[in-house]
Amino acid sequence: MQRNMFFVMYLILSIIPLHGESTQCSPFILPMPKRIVAVGDLHGDIHATRQALRLAGVLHMKRDEWIGGDTFLVQVGDQVDRGDDEIQVMSLLHRLGKQARAEGGRVEVLVGNHELMSAQGNFRYATKGAMRNFQRYLSLRSGGTFASKFLAEERKAILIVGDTVFVHAGLLHKHFKGEISSTEAINVLNQEVAAFLKGERRAPPSKTWGNDGILWTRRFSKIDLCTDTCKQLKKTLNRLPGNVRRMVVGHSVQRDGISPACDASVWRIDVGMSKGVLATSPQVLEIKQDGSVNILGKSIET
Repeated sequence: MQRNMFFVMYLILSIIPLHGESTQCSPFILPMPKRIVAVGDLHGDIHATRQALRLAGVLHMKRDEWIGGDTFLVQVGDQVDRGDDEIQVMSLLHRLGKQARAEGGRVEVLVGNHELMSAQGNFRYATKGAMRNFQRYLSLRSGGTFASKFLAEERKAILIVGDTVFVHAGLLHKHFKGEISSTEAINVLNQEVAAFLKGERRAPPSKTWGNDGILWTRRFSKIDLCTDTCKQLKKTLNRLPGNVRRMVVGHSVQRDGISPACDASVWRIDVGMSKGVLATSPQVLEIKQDGSVNILGKSIET
């Protein structure tokens, strides 16, 4: 009888997706560091990229050198398109990632819809300067050198750090529909995106594209979100592993700067800093271990 009871309890715990489920079995779920800084879409502008990173306190004022110590930097995707400096932006983030790990910090870079578009061979937003800078067609296409090595190996589609989930455009509850474990769903989606970038599958996963795709949705872009959207967002956050309190997204430009919505359950951090977009002054979102969230918004000249 006791043995049967233990078996029933095991089935219940394994089937019901509990808020706060184990997060130990995923490279896409990381513990909360002392400090996180999140940077929005960069779109091929190395000057704006350096401004944002210096504003975040992780880049040396005169050299491309990590000074952030054990800070975690998260860039929410769209390093490419609309600007000439794509290769410089991606290379800088790559180098800083190596330097940060040596000091106990991290640089985590997400895949945006423009990275995925390039991997599909859609270069309509690429500038002539970017096309001249390197063999873009061969490098960024699915299975290409850059796509296979830099994007597939170093980029993530969804990342949870502490109590914050980062994704380029937004997560919806439907993205986890039918999944036993949201942790496994996150693992699988990241793996499928990486497989596409490596050229191991013919198309990106369907959850990344369309009006409700995690790299494409605009559901969280409006200044004031409706009650139903906020309710659905809370439901989504409760579905995630751990104790996720907020979602941070880019993708949709916020003309008035970084903005929260739904009682700060979502933060929109794309401010259009690239000269190929709005050329606005960079802003950075800072999340501290004590739970405080700050907007760093003073422009720093280079």
